[in-house]
Amino acid sequence: MTSSSSYSAEQVAAMVSLLSDDSEAVVEKCHDALLSVPDEAELALRDVIETVDQVDRPRFESVLADVVASRWEQPIIDEILGDTELERGAILIGRLVDPGPGPDGVTTALDEMAACVSGALEQIDASDPLAQIDAMRTVLVEDFDLRGAQPSRVNVESATLHGVLRDTQGLPLPLCIAWILVGRRAGVPVQGLNMPNHFLIRHRNEAADTVLDAFHSGRAVKDEDCRRMLRLAGYTSTNLEPLTATDRDMLERTLRNLFMLATRAEQPRLAARCRRILQATRGAPSE
Repeated sequence: MTSSSSYSAEQVAAMVSLLSDDSEAVVEKCHDALLSVPDEAELALRDVIETVDQVDRPRFESVLADVVASRWEQPIIDEILGDTELERGAILIGRLVDPGPGPDGVTTALDEMAACVSGALEQIDASDPLAQIDAMRTVLVEDFDLRGAQPSRVNVESATLHGVLRDTQGLPLPLCIAWILVGRRAGVPVQGLNMPNHFLIRHRNEAADTVLDAFHSGRAVKDEDCRRMLRLAGYTSTNLEPLTATDRDMLERTLRNLFMLATRAEQPRLAARCRRILQATRGAPSE
């Protein structure tokens, strides 16, 4: 292969066509070369992907996703290390696994949910914490069907916000992120709770905080259950306050979840990309 600076449009198109080659070595070499010219590669891939044989299309789609993802690696690092904003960062991470969704679709879905929650709050005593929680639960679970994914349906997109909003199901963390972002829009004080093994959310109020499990239809979690979860994970303290999750905490945990799912799904390029981002932000998963 020549250097990336000398690739012509014809050479890029030729590399794209070779993605259907029988030789895995040829495919890998073309894949690597296309990553060095992501803008040109994306255009060429999108031009041909609908005409590719159904048998080969998954390979082309995988390379397209990887090419698009390569352009978002540094922006995600910058987001986490800079003025971190949960929604913006979650959207960027979603681009690592799906070349399609941009910010508009995610934002529109969250806006729609928040408008419905706000409308529900107008019909009740919005100063009542339990009424606030019931309003959010009714809208997000009953109306929009946000629920935990069954093990058989978990994939890499289950770890992302856009996957949850598209499929209405996913892992605990992206479901909680959806609740939090809707709550911020509607003025409902919910925040992330960085519990071990199972991310939760907490509704803050003057009377008594309520811990909720977005994965299980927003059900309330008793204090003793929270303490048991901490003890089982080896925590010596059962104080929840230090476990309050920042936006950065939630983005880094999303990447760790994505790394683990990509590893299990034998998607080494995605796993390596998540690891590089986490290492750059000092949030790398341990070996």
